Amino acid sequence: MFNGKKKRGRPPKIQDQT
Repeated sequence: MFNGKKKRGRPPKIQDQT
């Protein structure tokens, strides 16, 4: 939903799930 577009406060969740 808000993954990837919220790069202004927390890092992308895609890198955390790798």
